[in-house]
This record gives sequence, structure tokens and C-alpha cells, in this order.
Amino acid sequence: MLPRRTFTGVLLAVAVVALMGGIAAISLAPVAAQQWERILVGIAVIVCLVGIAVIGQFMANGRGLLGTYGQYPLRAAYVNFEASLLQKSNIEAEHWVLDHSKDTDRIALWTDSARLGAGAAGMQLWGKYNLVTGNDTFQPGDSDHLHELEPTAIAMYAPSKDQIYAFWQSLPASIAAGVPECTAVPYRGIDSPTLQVCVTHLGNAPA
Repeated sequence: MLPRRTFTGVLLAVAVVALMGGIAAISLAPVAAQQWERILVGIAVIVCLVGIAVIGQFMANGRGLLGTYGQYPLRAAYVNFEASLLQKSNIEAEHWVLDHSKDTDRIALWTDSARLGAGAAGMQLWGKYNLVTGNDTFQPGDSDHLHELEPTAIAMYAPSKDQIYAFWQSLPASIAAGVPECTAVPYRGIDSPTLQVCVTHLGNAPA
């Protein structure tokens, strides 16, 4: 048996197809001779188009989060994500990272693979060029990129501390990554009331 959410989605999709079929049928029908018939045809087309728009918006509103990107652009128009509070948390997280690092540090980044921590990491110019790995844990193939970054510290962002510790424990022993210093900031839309932010300082440069 289909889950209720999936079943609803299927029904809405069928309704959209039916409405589009209605428009096609009306368009292919002989042109009405009487004015009142032409008016009815026009009304029928408008009703079908409005129905498609309403169903499309309804489906967009009910869409789940895909990392941070499920919030945009349509869903955020109907759901209050309190963007100002999210930005306040992003700034708080970045202030904390700066307070727990030095001006001379080269800080690389890591976020959970679902990118739920990317909003806060973005305050530090999050991107592939300074991301240690796109995976949940460090992989052997990430060694060359880590060497190119030459970080002295790594800032880590994820919904849970367990995710951060799993990544930290996977780092090569040769870089002597220190025990992470961590904080948590309030955060919405990540299936956790808070976002964990940690910094680990490297004792050795990546070889």
C-alpha cells in the first residue's frame, strides 16, 4: 500500500494529466459557431489552466526539504522559514568559528553529505574548492585535495555531533587532528533543533 503522501501525489499528478487532456480535447474540437458556445469553451480552458496551476502550487508547497534547497523558490512563499533567524544563527556560528581560530589559520570545511549545514558553512565561502570531502567520512581519494588545501584547521557543520565525530575520526592520523571544539546554534529545517558547529586544529600539515 502506498504511503499517504505518495498516494496524494499520484492523485494530483493524474488530475494534472486529466486537465491537460481536457485542454487538448477542447482545442481539437470544432470551433463553436455560437458566441455563447465560444464563451463556454473559453471558460472551460481557463478552469483547466487554473486547476493545473493550483495543483502545481499545492505540490510545491508540500515538497519536503532537499538540504536547504527545498525551501526555494515556491515553498518559501507559503511556509515561514524565519529566514532572519536562520541568518542570525549563521552569523552566530561563523563568529564562533572565528573566535576559535587564529587570523593565520587556513580553515577548510566539511558539511554533512546532505548539505544541511551548508547554510552556515556558506558564511565561510562554502564550496568545492575548500571542502575537504563531499562524503560523510574522509576517503583515501580525498588525500590529494586535502594536501592542495593545506589547512591548519577544519570547520565542521552538521545536524548532529555524531556525524561530525564520524568524519573527524576518519581523518588521517598523520595530520594529528585535535579533539573538536564544538557549539550548537538554533536551526530550522534540518530535522534537528540545532546545528552543530565544530573546529579541529591540525597538528601536522597534510602530507
